[in-house]
Formats: sequence, structure tokens, C-alpha cells
Amino acid sequence: MEGTSKKRKDTNMTIPEQTAKNERDAKDDLDVAKANRIVLRTEAEKRKRLYTTLKAEVAEYVKETGSEPTNITKQRDDAKKEVDEIKSDLKEWEEKYSAAVENYKKARENNGADDLAVEGNLAILREYLAETKTVHGNLAARYKAEKTPELKTEVKIQQKRLEVTKEDIQKAKNEIKELKIKQNDGELPDITEDEDVEENLGDDGLFVKNERDAKDDLDVAKGNRLDLRNEAEKRKRLYTTLKAEVAEYVKETGSRPTNIAKQRDAAKKAVNEIKTELNEAEETYSEAVENYKKARENNRADDLAVEGNLAILREYLAETKTVHGNLAARYKAEKTPELKTEVKIQQKRLEVTKEDIQKAKNEIKELKIKQNDGELPDITEDEDVEENLGDDGLFVNDLSDEGFESDNGNKSNKDDEDIDPEDIWSPALARKRAGLGKDVFRIEGFRDGRPAKVITGRGPLNALSFRLENESDYAVDRKTDIDITKNRIGDEKIGGKFQYGKQNLPVIQGVALPPGGSESVKPIPKVPYGTFQQRAVPTAIKVKWWLGNNQYKKCWETRSTIRRVFGRAQGDIAIYEAAIFQEKRYEEWLTGHRGDTDRSPSAQPSSSQNVGKTKKKQGGPKIKKEPAEKEPAEKEPAEMAPSAMEIFEARWCKRRNITPAKMTMADDFEFTNDWQKFEKAQKA
Repeated sequence: MEGTSKKRKDTNMTIPEQTAKNERDAKDDLDVAKANRIVLRTEAEKRKRLYTTLKAEVAEYVKETGSEPTNITKQRDDAKKEVDEIKSDLKEWEEKYSAAVENYKKARENNGADDLAVEGNLAILREYLAETKTVHGNLAARYKAEKTPELKTEVKIQQKRLEVTKEDIQKAKNEIKELKIKQNDGELPDITEDEDVEENLGDDGLFVKNERDAKDDLDVAKGNRLDLRNEAEKRKRLYTTLKAEVAEYVKETGSRPTNIAKQRDAAKKAVNEIKTELNEAEETYSEAVENYKKARENNRADDLAVEGNLAILREYLAETKTVHGNLAARYKAEKTPELKTEVKIQQKRLEVTKEDIQKAKNEIKELKIKQNDGELPDITEDEDVEENLGDDGLFVNDLSDEGFESDNGNKSNKDDEDIDPEDIWSPALARKRAGLGKDVFRIEGFRDGRPAKVITGRGPLNALSFRLENESDYAVDRKTDIDITKNRIGDEKIGGKFQYGKQNLPVIQGVALPPGGSESVKPIPKVPYGTFQQRAVPTAIKVKWWLGNNQYKKCWETRSTIRRVFGRAQGDIAIYEAAIFQEKRYEEWLTGHRGDTDRSPSAQPSSSQNVGKTKKKQGGPKIKKEPAEKEPAEKEPAEMAPSAMEIFEARWCKRRNITPAKMTMADDFEFTNDWQKFEKAQKA
């Protein structure tokens, strides 16, 4: 050999010079591959968006007309072809980039500068890890979003690339570990110093976002979910309204209204679309919560991680409570054959929510143990484990939320804390804001049909407000509750003629109002024959009939009976005026302008109710007057002495330890018999 420097064959360069040149060439190749890959990725996304848009336009055109649009179809096919072409080019450059990374690493190792090689390889591996993280995230998102039959082939390719990415991540971790050992003189470095081994890596070898990024994603997911929930409720209300209008029109005319039916179908389509988006938003939010928890755990700040995870889990419990409550309410309300599919989906989500609640409870328990130096905390201190949770894992309300007071008479201070921040209105909230107690209701009766109805009463006895509601919302006991269809006497006939009418001096004591309130029973003007006549809203009217001999019968009658007795127009007016007076008394009680008494609830008789009532001759039967009942045309004196019957009634009730307002039908019958015996004894 000539000299001490070795020459490479057919070159004038020494080996160190050649290895240095190889390193520079490899670096240039790496930069070119990286730039081309970025350009192709951007172009691929543009082409894919164009193809998706054209595909949707073609599908919509076919749905509307039944045929494909020639121009748009051709553009769609061309876009599909371009997408396939760019996929092949992108796959080729992804492979070239991976090869360039490997060549650059080898070139640096062959350069003979050990320290420089280790430092350079660390930089390359960090960049490679970051690139792998990005590729893996994009592939995972696309795989989850595009897992459909029409994209089955593409999904399989993505799945394969996903597995390769996982292997590359593990390989990168091992290489970083070897380089760290090499830097540390062959010894395994401490985990606190080995920043590259577990930096932003989860236990499953997949990357998770750092804490700040995860928190940003969580806030975005939470905001999107709230917006979609509000929009979904708006669309659902619109669809329900249009559906009811179409059904009413069909029922009245026998034909479908073209315009309203079209609007209803469009609203139904909008509801289905928002449901899909809302489901995706719910899943995205759940993933964001999990990612944020992992990011805080991987931050290596033990105290801060425990504190942060407790806060996140509390928020997660509150969110799960809201989701579970909404789903349970919708499941209960929409459990009908026509919504069978939707109910099944809700039931599945309900079970998942229960599992999430139990999982959150277990995580909170573990974190509490960690905070308590490994000891199980007392149940009194473990506020998160069983907070607002029942034995079945479902949320229950505190006693204070139900209107009960504590032993010392003071309401719980936790009322405001237990209210979900997204709650806007409920009967309990309305009464609470008005400074009132629990809104108690009682079941007055029920009637079978499609749908079955139940009559409920709210408020004290002197200000009762009646509602005609769906039976599915209440627990009706058919063994003890009254069937109003079997109890009423206004339909009874003898010899083809009605047995009860004006001669029985009927008095309206209450009106069971549908959801529209008193305005829903407003009289409907009669139109000329042959013109469309709007039908009256179904309701029920509580009527007191005089049976003679100071006996009365109270029952729930139909609108037809009131019209028969008072006439069509005057009957509707009587119902409307009684409903207004009933609701006025109830509103006065709600606002505190009317006190609670034990007087019997009787809607104020109006002039319309007295149509056809004639004055009785002197010496006729004396009609028992209830304390709250007044004739509008009569003026009572300032003070009136109680009658003999009222004194007898008060003593009779006192001996039996009951109040006159709470007397049952059996009590009324027994009292009447005793009073008649008393009158006979007095006359004798």
C-alpha cells in the first residue's frame, strides 16, 4: 500500500471521505422523499374530498329523479380514477421515505463518528416517531370512519398499514433504548432519564396526545356535542309538530296534504342526519375524556395527576348522569312499535352508560386509595364513590330535590350543586325558582283507549288544576284507581232517553285540560254545512249531579254530555270559562296569592253553566251547597250562620276523624243516610 490513507477502488476518495459523502447523499434523498410525500398527501386529500362531494350529489339526484345525472356522474368517475392513481403514488413514496430513513441511519453509522452518529440517530428517530404518530392517528381515524361495505377493500389496506405502524412504533422504541444504553456506557438508564422510551407513549405502545393538546380536544368535543344536542332537539320538535299536523289532516279529510307531508319527510331526514352526527360526537367526546386522562397519567406528576384525574372523573360522572337521564326519559316516552328500532339503540346506549358509571366509580376508588397512602378511605370521606348513585348503578336524586326537608326544617344546601347545569325547565325546577315546595299530584282516574289517558290533579283542594295526560307517564293501578268511563252517569238512558239532564242541576267542578292548557278548550265557531269543521280537543269535565233528597253524584263526563245538557255553543263556553277560572285559582296558589285550605275544589260556575236552570218553587228540595260553591248572581251577606246540616256534618266528620273535603263516595253515602235518619228523628 502506498501511504497510510486507504483509497476506494476507482476513486480518489478515502473511506472517511466516502462515508461522509454517502451521509450527505442520504440526507438529500431523505429531504426529497419527505417533501414529495407531503405534496402527495395534500393532493390526495383534495382529490378525495372532491370525489366524496360528487358522489353525494349523484346519490341525491338519483333519489329525487330516479336516474343518474350524466355530467356529474362522469365527473365522479374521473375523480374516483384520480383518487386511485394518487393512492398508488402516495404508497410508493411512503415506502421510499421509509427506505430513505433507513439509508440515512446506516450512512451515519458508517461515518465512523460514534458520538455524532448516536446524536443524529436520536434526532432521526424522534422525527420518525413523530411521523409515525401522525400516520397512525390519520389511519386510525379513517379506519373508524370508513368501515363500510363499499369501502371494504380500502379499510383492509388501512388495517394492514395500521398494524405496520404499530410494529414501527415498537421498533423505534427498541432502537431508542439501545442508543440510550450506548450513551450510558452499556448500562440501562433510569426511567426518569430515558425521555425517549416512554415520552407520550401509552402502555399499549400507541401514542397519546400530551396534556395541553388533549385538553384542547376535550373542550372542542364538549362544545360540538352540546351544539348537536340542541340542534337535534329543535329538529325533533319540528318533525313531531309536522307529523301531528299531517295525521290530523288525514283524519279530517281522508287525504294527505302534499306540502305539509313533504315538509314532514324533509324534517324526518334532517332528524336522521343529526342523529348520526350526534352519535359520532358522543363517541368523540368519550375518546377525548380517555385521552386526557392518559395524557395526565403520562405526565409523571403523581400528585397533579391524581388531582387532575379526580376532577376529570367527577366531570365524567356528571356528563354520564346527564346522558343516562336523557336516554332513560326518551326510552320511556318512545317505547312504541313504530320506534322499536330507536328504542333498542337507546337501550344499548343505556347499558353502556351503566358500565361507564361503574368503571368511573372503580377508578375514583383507586385514586382515593392512592391519595390515602394505599389505605381504603372511610365511606364518609369517599364522596365520589357513591355520590348520587343507587344500588343498581343508576343516579337518584337527593331527598331535597324531591321537595322533602331535613329534620331541623332547613332544606339541604346541596340542591343547587346537584342540579345539572344543562337543565333549563322541569316542574320541580319551576316550583323551586318560585320558592314553593314539592308539586304533588294525585291520580283522579283513567280511561282506556289509544292512547290510554289519565287524569291528574295538582295543587291544594281549593285550587286544584286537572290535566289529561298519557297513561304511559304515570303508574296507574287498575285495581284501585277509578275508570272514568264506568263511573260517569251522563250517558245512562232509560227507554232510549237520557236519565240525567238539566233537572239534575249539573255543576262543573273541574276541567281536565290537555297539554295546550285552557286555550286548547276554547270554543270553536260552527261553520256552514259542507265546510270543514275543526274538531274539539278531547277533554274530561268533572260534574256534580243533584240526585234529590240532598244526594249528589260526582263523576267525569265527556264534552258531548255538557253540550247535550247546555247546548253546543253554551256548553263549549261553560267548559272554557270553568277552565279559565280553575287555572286562575291554581296560578294564584303557585304565586303565593292564594292560601291552602281544606275547602272542596269547585270551578266557579259561570253564567253559561246556568243556562236553562229554573228557580225552584218555595217548599222544593233544599240543595246542599258546598263551601266553595257560589251562585254568581247572588250576593251573600257578610256573615252567615252555619246550617243544621253543616253543623251535623262537622260533628259527624269529627267523630270519624276525617275532613269533609276528603270524604270518599262511601263516606258521602253513609253521611247522607245518617242525616236522613237525623231529620226523621227531629220531625218525630
